[in-house]
Amino acid sequence: DDLGWPTMRLAIAMALLTAQRQTDIIKARVYQFEKINTDQGAFWVWQLRRSKRSNLGTITIHSELAPLLAKQIKQAGSRELLLYDDDTLAPFSGDLFRKRWAAIRKRAAKTTPSLLEPPLQFRDLRRTFGVFARAGGADQGDVGDVLGNAAGTDPGLQKVYMPAQLATAMRAVSSIQRPEEEGKKKA
Repeated sequence: DDLGWPTMRLAIAMALLTAQRQTDIIKARVYQFEKINTDQGAFWVWQLRRSKRSNLGTITIHSELAPLLAKQIKQAGSRELLLYDDDTLAPFSGDLFRKRWAAIRKRAAKTTPSLLEPPLQFRDLRRTFGVFARAGGADQGDVGDVLGNAAGTDPGLQKVYMPAQLATAMRAVSSIQRPEEEGKKKA
């Protein structure tokens, strides 16, 4: 926001709250997003074919992301692409996007120097999604489904996207309830 790049703010929120890759975010098309009305309320979904594996994904849009997305869709007007560079008004190339990300990281490092050593990469936001989702109670299969890879079943990818953490361990341990023997109370 300080740099005047609301489109980059949206791209960062999309990475953090949908766990999709940089390429899929900068190539997102307006028509891939749909607002759905249900008895439980309205919500947005993103239907895409992922660039890396060509697999289909349907991602529910997080409530924090929805207003940013709706605003960008409205601003897009007749544009096909959802995101464009706020300074040039051109579609993002990979190089331009990385340049903007580096400037944002540098600005953020003024208050959080650890973002520079080692440098926070845009793809790290996918990992942050996995950690946050697991801490919030999502199971590994559901997280893997959103990521669009085998993280739900592959132990190596689980270590990358969903490393063991105290919150999930505490939830698992505290969920244990020993069975009661007939006529006896729990010790």
